Amino acid sequence: MLDLNFDPANIVWFLLVLVRISTIVFIVPVFGGNFVPLQWKIGFSVIMTVLLSMNMEKPPYDAALMQASGLFVAAAREVALGFIFGLASGFIFYAVMLWGQVIGAQIGLGLANIIDPQVETDISVISQFYYLFAIVVFLSIDGHQMLIRGMVDSFRFFPLGTLSLPLEGMSSFIEASGCIFRIAVQLAASMIVLLLLVSTALGIIARTVPQMNIFIVGFPLTLLVGLFGMVVSIPYVTKALIDLFQRIPADLAMIMGSR
Repeated sequence: MLDLNFDPANIVWFLLVLVRISTIVFIVPVFGGNFVPLQWKIGFSVIMTVLLSMNMEKPPYDAALMQASGLFVAAAREVALGFIFGLASGFIFYAVMLWGQVIGAQIGLGLANIIDPQVETDISVISQFYYLFAIVVFLSIDGHQMLIRGMVDSFRFFPLGTLSLPLEGMSSFIEASGCIFRIAVQLAASMIVLLLLVSTALGIIARTVPQMNIFIVGFPLTLLVGLFGMVVSIPYVTKALIDLFQRIPADLAMIMGSR
C-alpha cells in the first residue's frame, strides 16, 4: 500500500517509480507522441505511479538510495529500463513508418512530404497515413492495455532499488530492433512487386510506341495503381498489423528475461 507518512524512503521509492513510468510514457509512440498534450502525459504518468504504488509491495530499505550518488545511479537505471521498454514497444510503429516511406517513394510521392510531429522531420504522406492507421488498429485491439500490463510486469522482473541492468535481454532487444527493416520489407513487398510490374509495362510501351510521352502517362498511372493497391490491401494490412501487435507482449517478455 502507498504510505502517505512523510518518510524519505517513501518519497525516493515514489520518485523512482515515477521516473520509470514517465520515461515509458514519453517514449512509446501511442502515449508519447508530440501530438499528445504534455499535460496529459504528465498527468497520466503521475496517475499510473500512484496506482502502481498503492498495489506494489514496498521494497526493503536501502541506505544507498538515501545518498545522492546511489539515488542518481538508481534513477539512471530506471530511465534506461523505461527507454528500453518504450523503444521495444514502438519498433512496429517505426517499421510502419519505414514501410510508408518505401511505398511513397515507389508511387512517386517521395517529394510530397509533411512535418511529422512524432519524429520532428519530413516524412511521406503515405508514411503518415500508415502510421496513423497503425495507431487506430493498435487502440482497437486494446493495445494500450497491453502496454499498461507491461509496465506493471516490468516492476516484477526488475524491482526498484536493484542496480543491475537487464543485460541478458539485450540480445533480444537488438534482435527485435533488427526486425524493423524485415517487417517494413515484408509489408511493402506486394506493393513493390505491383509497381515493378507497372514500370515494366511502361517500359515495354515506351519501346513499342516511341511516339507516346511515357513520362506524362507514367506518373499518373503509377500513382493511380499505387493508391488502388493501398485500398485493396487494407484488410490484409490490418490482419498483419494485428498479428504484429499481438507479439509485443512476447517480445517484451523475452527482453525482460521471461520465458
